Order: sequence, then structure tokens, then C-alpha cells
Amino acid sequence: MPKFYKKDSVQAEQDPLIKEFVDLVADTVGDGFLSFSDTQSRPFMKFWPRLTISKYLKDSNEFNCVFFGTMLVSTFGKDLTKTTIKDRDWGQSESFFRQFHEDAFTKRKPVFITSSLHFVNKNYQLMHQVKMPIKFGPDVDGTAGIIIFEPTPMADPGT
Repeated sequence: MPKFYKKDSVQAEQDPLIKEFVDLVADTVGDGFLSFSDTQSRPFMKFWPRLTISKYLKDSNEFNCVFFGTMLVSTFGKDLTKTTIKDRDWGQSESFFRQFHEDAFTKRKPVFITSSLHFVNKNYQLMHQVKMPIKFGPDVDGTAGIIIFEPTPMADPGT
């Protein structure tokens, strides 16, 4: 499968598990923002294996991963907890994923993407994600989201 990155992905937004996660966040916080403590509550346990949480480091202008679910560790072949986007050595993918975090962080709303998994040697072909702002304290200071993997190639990445 060729490399591609799709912002504002309808496929990601319509994925049943992503929809369930987004709905749970809305039910939990209403018009507010998800907090780190919210993600540790029982309703969110279902999503922990696919959950990724990053804290924005103002001094270095980086996003540092503070939680990387077990399914993600298995798929990526390493635990990205305690790494920044820059630390991951993803080449051309780095700028896209950095922008993905920045969009959710600065726009203060959920952002959806679909991308190829050309940078991991697995059977999965696609990854759908949602990222949204999260609070560790009183203010938004990070991102949280889940990742869904699709084992078959997508016919048309433009949809």
C-alpha cells in the first residue's frame, strides 16, 4: 500500500469504536474538555488498549506520550510512553503526526485522520485515529485519542 495521510477523515469519524469513544467523552464532559482523571475511570477502561495520551511540553514545544495502550505497543512493536514525536524517528511521517496533535491541541476539538501503516511491518494496512484536547490540570495541556487498525487495504484513500 502506498504512503498516504488523510486529514478530516470521514472513515475515522464514522468508525464505530471511534464514535463510541467520542460519544463517551461528550457524555462525560459535555461542552468541556476531557481530563486525565476522566480517562482513568471505569467507562474508559474499554479503550485503554487503544488509548494514547500526550502532554504538551511548553519549554521544548513537543508532545510527550504519557500513556500508550497495550494494543498500540503490540502493533507498533515498541512502547512509545515517555517519547516525544521527534524521538520516534518516523521520517516524513513526523510532520504529519505533529500537526495532528497540534490541530487537536490548538483548535480545542476532535480531529480525525486515516493513514497508511507503511512505517510498521505488520499485517495492518490502515490506521484511523481521533485526537482531542485533554486537561492534566485546570487548562488544556495535551491530547488524547484512540487508534483503530484495519487489516485490509482501503480501495480509495480519498473518501
